[in-house]
Amino acid sequence: MRGRGAGVVLMLLVAAGAAGCSSHASPPDLSGYYTQRLAWRTCGAAGLTDSARKDLGEAAASATLASMECAQLTVPRDYGHPQAGDLRLALSRFRAAPDHVQPGGARVGSLVLNFGGPGTPGIDQLGAEVDTTFAGLRRSYDLIGLDPRGWGQSEPVTCARSAESEESEESADAGQAAWAAWAADAARTGDDPLAELTRVAAARTARARACGVRSGTLLPYVGTVDSARDLDVLRAALGDRKLNFLGFSYGSRLGAVYAHQFPERVGRMSLDGIIDPTLDYEGTAVSLVQAQEQGVGNFLADCLRRGDACPFTGSQAEARQQLQVAYDAVGQKGVESNKGTLDRSTFVNALADAAWEPGWWPDLRGALTDLIRSHDAGPLARLGGATPPTGAAFPAVADPPGDNGSAVYTAVECRDTADRYSPQRTAAARTEFLAASSLFGPGAETSLLDCSGWPARGDDSWRDVRAKGAPPVLMVGTRTDPATPYPGTARMATATGVGVVLTYAGEGHIAYRLSTCVRHAEDAFLTSGTLPKPDTVCPAE
Repeated sequence: MRGRGAGVVLMLLVAAGAAGCSSHASPPDLSGYYTQRLAWRTCGAAGLTDSARKDLGEAAASATLASMECAQLTVPRDYGHPQAGDLRLALSRFRAAPDHVQPGGARVGSLVLNFGGPGTPGIDQLGAEVDTTFAGLRRSYDLIGLDPRGWGQSEPVTCARSAESEESEESADAGQAAWAAWAADAARTGDDPLAELTRVAAARTARARACGVRSGTLLPYVGTVDSARDLDVLRAALGDRKLNFLGFSYGSRLGAVYAHQFPERVGRMSLDGIIDPTLDYEGTAVSLVQAQEQGVGNFLADCLRRGDACPFTGSQAEARQQLQVAYDAVGQKGVESNKGTLDRSTFVNALADAAWEPGWWPDLRGALTDLIRSHDAGPLARLGGATPPTGAAFPAVADPPGDNGSAVYTAVECRDTADRYSPQRTAAARTEFLAASSLFGPGAETSLLDCSGWPARGDDSWRDVRAKGAPPVLMVGTRTDPATPYPGTARMATATGVGVVLTYAGEGHIAYRLSTCVRHAEDAFLTSGTLPKPDTVCPAE
C-alpha cells in the first residue's frame, strides 16, 4: 500500500466522503481502497469471454490478448458502510507502448472508457476495438477497460437459474415465469389495455422475484452514483491525479455523475450520445419513441432514393403508410418462418435496431423487400431476434450469465429512478406513446412497468449533475440519434454548467464511430486538451 501519510489520508477521506455523507457524522474510512495497488498481469485466454473471442476470430483474439493486461479493483459494496464487504471489479489495460506513441509525443496518462448500456462489457468491447476505433488514442494513453459493478466479469447481476444450482422451488418457478413473460410480451393482444398491462406487470414482478433470489444482495448497490464513486477509486489506483474518461451513451450519465461528485478530479472528459438528465422515466421513454420514429423516417427517405431496390413507393409519407400496412398484416399471431415467428414485437425490434446506424439499413431494406415482395418473413424475423416459444427451458447460465446484459440494464435503471408505475398509471400514458409513434409506442409503454416488484428501492439522485468547479467537458450529440435523442445534449451541457457541445449533423448512435470529423475532434481534445469551438457542427458523412 502506498501514500499512508496522515495528510494524504485526511485529504482522501474528505474528498471520498463528500458524496452522500452527512456533515454531522464522520465519513467512512475509505483510505484502504484509495491506496491500493493494482496487480497487473498477462490476461491469458481468460481476458476475453468466449463470445468475444468468437466474434473477433482466433487470430485477432490472440493478437489482442498478447498486449492485454488484467487486474482487479477492490471497492466497497456499500460506500456508506464499507465494513459490509467488498466487490472486485475486473479491469483491462492496453499500454501506450513506445511503438504507439507519436514521435515527440508523450503518454498523457490513463483513459478509462465506458461503452454504454448499462450492460455493455467494457473489457470485451475495448478488446474488440483497441487497435481499430481507438488506435489514435492509444498513442497517448494507457487504455483502461472496466466492467462496472454488476456487469460482465465484475460479479454479474443475473436473474437466470443455472442448471447446476440447487435453489428453492420458488426461485425456479419465478425464473420460468419470467421466461414465459418475456415470450408473452411479444404476443400481447391489445384487446383490453388495462388487463394486458396488469398481466405484463405481474410477469415482470415474477422476473423481479427471480432477480432478487439470484442477485438480491447486489441490486441496491449497482446504481450510477456508486459506479461513479468506483471511478474515483480506480483513478487513485491508476496513480492519476485526475480522471480522463471517454463515455458513450449510458457512459454520459456515468461521466456526468462523476463530474458532479468529484469536479476537482475531472481531467479530460468526452461524452458522446448524451442522456437527458432533465427527463423523468416516462419522459425518457417517450423521447426515445419519438427519436426511433424519426430514425425510421430517415431510413425510408434513403430507401426511396434507391428506386427499385426499395419495396416502398411514392412520397415518404406514403412509404410510412405502406410500412404500417406491412406491420398490421403480420397480425396478432404473427407469421411463421424458417427463422422463427415474425410477430409485431419482432417486427418493431428489427426497425428499432436498424434505426441505430445507417450501416444496417441495407439489411433492413432487404428484409422488408423479402417480406413485402416475396412474403418471406424469415430475414426480418432474424433481424428482430425471433422470440423463443413460450415454455422453453431457461437458457443455461454462461460466464458471465447469458442474461447479464438485460438483467443489469434493468437493475441499474431501477436503482436510478424512484418511479414505480402501476398498470393504471401506465394505461393513462398510452395516448402519449401512440401519438409519438404507431409502430413503437404500443410496445414502449410497457417499459414503464420494467421495475414492477423490483426488490431494491431506487432514487433520482443521479439527475443532479451540477459540476461547479469542473473543467469544460466535451459533449457530442447526433442530430438524429434513435437511442439518446439530440435535445438531451444541450440540456446536459446546461445542467452540468461545464458542457461544450459538438454536433454531428448525421444519423445513428455514437458519433465517434460514425464521423471522422467527430473522432478527430474528440481525439484532439483527449490527447492535447484542444476543444472545438462551442456549437461546432460536423457534417453528415
